[in-house]
Amino acid sequence: MKLDFLIETGHFVSVTFRRADGKVSHVHGRTGVHKHTKGNRRTVSSSKYILIYDLKRGYRNINRDTILTVNGEKLKIARV
Repeated sequence: MKLDFLIETGHFVSVTFRRADGKVSHVHGRTGVHKHTKGNRRTVSSSKYILIYDLKRGYRNINRDTILTVNGEKLKIARV
């Protein structure tokens, strides 16, 4: 399953990514949500970040370039 498909259709996902400080983090949440975001819209570039509603901590923006796995599957992200 492609990452863009998961983002646009609003699925529950499990994402592992590398944080800015170098640690690996894990998020369980839903994509395709925007109900209580500022102004009911995105405040960062959707081409660089994914908006996920983390079930434990609320909304999170995750850099697409730092994603390691989605739903346990390793991703090969094409760098443009």
